Amino acid sequence: MFRNILVGLDFSPASLKALAEAHGLGLALKVPVQALHVVEMPYPSYFPTYATLGDPAWFREHEPKVQARLEECLRPYPEISSLVRQGNPGERLLMEATPETLIVIGQVGHSRWEHLLFGSTAAAVARHAPGSVLIVRADRK
Repeated sequence: MFRNILVGLDFSPASLKALAEAHGLGLALKVPVQALHVVEMPYPSYFPTYATLGDPAWFREHEPKVQARLEECLRPYPEISSLVRQGNPGERLLMEATPETLIVIGQVGHSRWEHLLFGSTAAAVARHAPGSVLIVRADRK
C-alpha cells in the first residue's frame, strides 16, 4: 500500500481540488500527505540554457511569497506538510516520489491544440511515475 501521498499544487482550481482529495485519502489511509509547489523560473527565449541552470537569487527572492501562498492554501488542512522546489513541475514531482508514494495531481482541461503546444504535466507524471498516480479532473463549465 501507500506510505505517503504527494500532491502537486500550482494554485489552480484543479490542484486545489486535488489537494482536498489528497487530504481525504491521507486521513482514510492514515498516511502523511505533502503538498509540493514547484517554482518555474521565467526565462527569456534567447537564454534557454541559463534557465535550466536556474537563478538561486531569483528563487530566494520569490520563495517566501510562494511559501506564504502555500500555507494559506493549507490552512484548512493542518496535517499536510509543504515543500517548495525550483524546476519543472512534472520532473520535480517524479523526483520526490518513491514506488510507495501516491501522487495526486490536478488535470486542467486543455483543448487538443493547447495540449499539443504545452503538453500535460499530469500525463507526463502518469507515464513516468514510480508508483500510482491519481489524476483529479477540474470541474468543467
